[in-house]
Amino acid sequence: MEHQLASALIRAIRERIQCNPGVLEAFKWCLDEVMGNVFDHSQAPEGFAMVQVHPERKRLAVCIADTGIGIYGSLSQSVHKPKSPVDAITMAVKEGITRDKTTNQGNGLWGLLEIIKDNSGSLSITSGSGSLLIRNNESKSFPKIPFIDKNHQGTIIDFQIDVSQDIDIKAALGGYQPVNLFLENLENDTGEHCILIKDHTSGSGTRIAGEKIRTSVINIINMGTSRIVLDFSEMGLISSSFADEFIGKLVVLYGFYGFQSIIRIKNMNEVSQAILHRSVAQRMMNSIEKNN
Repeated sequence: MEHQLASALIRAIRERIQCNPGVLEAFKWCLDEVMGNVFDHSQAPEGFAMVQVHPERKRLAVCIADTGIGIYGSLSQSVHKPKSPVDAITMAVKEGITRDKTTNQGNGLWGLLEIIKDNSGSLSITSGSGSLLIRNNESKSFPKIPFIDKNHQGTIIDFQIDVSQDIDIKAALGGYQPVNLFLENLENDTGEHCILIKDHTSGSGTRIAGEKIRTSVINIINMGTSRIVLDFSEMGLISSSFADEFIGKLVVLYGFYGFQSIIRIKNMNEVSQAILHRSVAQRMMNSIEKNN
């Protein structure tokens, strides 16, 4: 269930904000790991997640919480025996620290911290009476945070990522490169990544729909694909505003030659082609006049 939620959140983010290379892959890995911790360690039946997109600040903000036994309660059942909740949190962000190495590797919070450091983001972990804040690669601990219930100390993980900064997830995770299943599922037999437009947009008549699919395509390109196919199968007529917002602005962004090198369009009906050609021509002319 947590993986489905993480995938749905990533899709929503992919449509709403342009992310530099590595950001979406790292963000998805962090969501999967932190959400998984709720069920692996907290002994709580459920958790809570909130994600905010801040386009002006180029930030993604996430808060994931549970009402479980807390990090101190979990690690107290291990060989590590932390002395306090803040000591437990400090242990938990180190590589390989986990309650039971036969079932977990102990890399979730460590990997999250390394990604945050690579991105110059921020991370706050609060569990029971302890809290650890990492910002600008500096950390500060708080050992006496008030909490309500000793039997349900809970854990709150709050982190922010700067989408305008690249993330080298392989370097951050010590050489481990997570498989990008999203890109793999888009890949066809010739190595291109095919986007079936009808599955990736709520319509083809508005600028809002065009902006969402354009943002998604830019993010897919930033994931490292060398060639994208935009498949308009089973799509009706597209509006001029949709064509301009989606394709016209992509042509201006990458340039006419760059667009043709990266993107291929197929299965678009003749009327939509005519609408697209006119919209792209107008967009390019406006761009030329603006630059002159």
